[in-house]
Amino acid sequence: MQKNENSLMKIGDIVNRFNISHKSLHYWENAGILNPIRGENDYRYYDDENLGKIKKIVALRKLSLPIPVIHEILNSQTPNEASAILQTYGSETGKDRTKQAAASIVMGKLINMLNENKSIENICDYLENVPENENEVLKEAMRIITVEPVKEIELSELLENDSFDYFDLVLEEVANS
Repeated sequence: MQKNENSLMKIGDIVNRFNISHKSLHYWENAGILNPIRGENDYRYYDDENLGKIKKIVALRKLSLPIPVIHEILNSQTPNEASAILQTYGSETGKDRTKQAAASIVMGKLINMLNENKSIENICDYLENVPENENEVLKEAMRIITVEPVKEIELSELLENDSFDYFDLVLEEVANS
């Protein structure tokens, strides 16, 4: 080990200081963001550089930024580059939020129809042919959620992608919940 062990923090100290899990630290290390120093006992030790990264990761995770985006931000060379990364991610999530809000409006209508004892067939017909006399907010919500075709992604397709580690993703989500 290159540095004095007394100037380094152990994983348990990091977990307590930042209120995060061991699994999160391991995930961030596997993602290439952290590079802890390994002691002769193979324990992980964190220096000031890693502490700074952990502090930034924790702050950015509070904004619900995914680890790949955080990795890009931490690797950015200038504030403008980091800003561009955030703007791109923000516009993508803005589209998602808009679509989720639209879906919520449509689901409210469908719930009302079910409460009026309409059948699933009636609801499917309604979704395919929204009446012209329907309110504009609902028509706009329907337009938003029907713009993109429905796509299903097989879990096996995701697992075949070397850059996607589903198990680590699940562990991270559990650790952060």
